[in-house]
Amino acid sequence: MASKHVMLSYQWDDQKLVTDVYNYLTENMHMKVWMDINGGMKANVYECMAEGVQGAEVIVCFLTAKYQASTNCQQELQFARDSKVSIVLCRVQSSWKPSDWLGFITAGSLLVDFRNVTTENFSSRMEELVKQINFITGKNLVPTESKNMTRMNRQIAVAPSVPLTSMLVKEHIETKNHKPNDNHQKPITTQPVCDGSPVVINENLQPYLESMYTILQPDNRLTLMVQLESGFPNRFRYLVIITCIGKQQTEESALLGFDVTSSEITIGMTLPIRADLDISLDGDGGFKVTSYDQCYMFKPVSVQALWTAYQSLHKASNQARHYNYITNAGVTHGWLEYYRHIDLRSNQIYINEWNQMNDILSHRSDSPHLYQPLSSDEEALRTRINVKLKELMLQVDLDQVTPKFLREQLENAFEMSLSSYKQYIDDEMLQILAQMDKSTMILPHLYLGSEWNASNFEELKANNIGYVLNVSREIDNFFPGHFKYLNVRVHDHDDADLLKEWEKTFRFINEAKLNNQSCLVHCKMGISRSASTVLAYLMKENNHSLVDALEHVKQRRSCVNPNGGFRNQLLIYEGILAAHKTFRSKLNDCQITTTAKTMSTTPTPIESLSSVSEDLMVLLRKKSPNKIYGGTIHPNSLT
Repeated sequence: MASKHVMLSYQWDDQKLVTDVYNYLTENMHMKVWMDINGGMKANVYECMAEGVQGAEVIVCFLTAKYQASTNCQQELQFARDSKVSIVLCRVQSSWKPSDWLGFITAGSLLVDFRNVTTENFSSRMEELVKQINFITGKNLVPTESKNMTRMNRQIAVAPSVPLTSMLVKEHIETKNHKPNDNHQKPITTQPVCDGSPVVINENLQPYLESMYTILQPDNRLTLMVQLESGFPNRFRYLVIITCIGKQQTEESALLGFDVTSSEITIGMTLPIRADLDISLDGDGGFKVTSYDQCYMFKPVSVQALWTAYQSLHKASNQARHYNYITNAGVTHGWLEYYRHIDLRSNQIYINEWNQMNDILSHRSDSPHLYQPLSSDEEALRTRINVKLKELMLQVDLDQVTPKFLREQLENAFEMSLSSYKQYIDDEMLQILAQMDKSTMILPHLYLGSEWNASNFEELKANNIGYVLNVSREIDNFFPGHFKYLNVRVHDHDDADLLKEWEKTFRFINEAKLNNQSCLVHCKMGISRSASTVLAYLMKENNHSLVDALEHVKQRRSCVNPNGGFRNQLLIYEGILAAHKTFRSKLNDCQITTTAKTMSTTPTPIESLSSVSEDLMVLLRKKSPNKIYGGTIHPNSLT
């Protein structure tokens, strides 16, 4: 560790334990360790603290209630954080959890377990601590008495240096509902787990870590794991970053979304981390990740977990930009296909939650948003009414039922009176009815429609829809397991930027065409956002002017009416296409001119036969006045 040392921070009551740790690290591991009673003690406690912290590469803190109550310990740990020194947290006291200032610092973190240490288990606890230190220092120091390590532990030990922001406490929890004979079930291990990765995970689920490692490929390394909020009871979600050395012999990273229940661990989301990855906070305790045509929202369970994930993603993204990992290049992240295998895939309802976006007002019937206990919250209840009402209106003959009948069916479904929502239910009925016209065929492979059309599975299948282009911010993807989706998340506002999306939407629609399938383009009503996108497609695909494209669409769907902002963008797009066409035309003219000049200065086959006798030249002309060697020679080209 060069001139840097490992500093041991503790409260005096734990001096014996910490002294044993000091002896183990110095004697067994030959580490340079700083401890106040072993050469670090000075008359001035603050001078002593400054020396220990400023010279430290790692600070190991042994946490107890008395440590938390100590002003000196608080100042020491805070000084270490301010100095950006990496910290390893160890829990020493049983039946106690950090709170107040210490609780804030350790929120979301996991701690190396030093509770109930005995002579028999001390070495294993120290091995765990050493793994944490190895990660920070980039060393691979292994205790001499530990020769047999599992694949998981070997994998951790050789990992390169990463910022260690959270640590793991060993726990032993009995497995429940284990189904060993089901090949699709991933057994939950009951073995204690140790991990040096920067992991943020609920302590009650720590045994699942080893099962996750059994899923990982041997040459893949887990570098981050944070718990996310889940919309379903008895199911946990974890966001994981894994890395692998790719075909180019450079490190590649990817995001995996793990779904954890009492009986299985599956993968609901995979996303390669490439150069175009964009990470932004959503202002509500989560963050959004966008890459090419994929967009995901993640909401960690704690502030510390949010910070850890945000920092780690930026680091992985910077690395991807450094190596210029671009989308569709086909040379990176091939190893990620293993994690998309059907045997590892989560069920569709869980996958749908990974694909869920904020600001969704129209939910599909299996949305996790609707699995929460029925709430009296007005907005949540209105959302459920809307979803259930659409479901009912699909099932009944609307010529035979009354609004009162539908409201009574809603009340039966929710087991509550909805008399105060009569007006809202009537308004929703009318809006749903306005959407219920069939989608419009613009081209044999292109349909324009509304939210209703996007939620009507039978209609989609009848129209050979295989691709759905959702041009809305507020509408969910209703059947993500059955159709390929592309989302353009915009509101119907004049200042929304659709222009930048039209090249991507053009390729998406043409992909459907190439695969002999149709594409439905929809927004809320099929009037403005989706209509503008269809117009842009026609202008490029069929070489239409905006006027011609608008006439073509209005003849088939008279309600089409892009807002003013989208009309302006369509005019700009028309100019871009015209400029591109002019450029291509001039380029072709230039190429033709160049070719003509080349031909005029290039000797004909006869002219090039300068070494042939004049008599032979005359003979050749007589035998074939216009053809030489099978190539046509025009008479006026001969001299």
